[in-house]
Amino acid sequence: MEKRLRIFLSLIFSNENVFIHQLFTSMNIFDRMRTGWHLGITSLEVIGAHPRLLLFPVISGISLIAIALSFVGTFIGIEFMNPDALQTAFNNESINEVVIGVVFFLFYVISYFIIIFFNVALVYGTRKAFDGEEPSIGECLSFSAQRAHRILAWAALAATVGMVLQAVEES
Repeated sequence: MEKRLRIFLSLIFSNENVFIHQLFTSMNIFDRMRTGWHLGITSLEVIGAHPRLLLFPVISGISLIAIALSFVGTFIGIEFMNPDALQTAFNNESINEVVIGVVFFLFYVISYFIIIFFNVALVYGTRKAFDGEEPSIGECLSFSAQRAHRILAWAALAATVGMVLQAVEES
């Protein structure tokens, strides 16, 4: 199991996705459940040994709350500064759809970026811990920061897919 876990974690940092298919198609349902259970237990052991890694989900959550408040705060601020501006923008149905679509898309991209950024840092720290090294918060964040352009591209793709799925669901 340890070997499969190491293979799985190494795949996160490589472009050899063909191995993912080979890894999981050769397993029956009980092997998958056993592997998932082992991965969960091993992850709890890593968190127990390196509790600082829990900072990444906490920072991610706080950042998401801040982003949500900033989007809501922007509309509230516009309403207080110029109450007619929002009313005028939302009275025109075609502008209304475009404005709302752009705002939601930006919110999705920023939210996905934050989530993925801190997840990459967490996975990197977990990988370091599995390798017997002591992960540092700064090193994990640096690793994510070096991949920010890839994370942004993935966040934009995820946001686009999310918007398309939402549009299909509404129609």
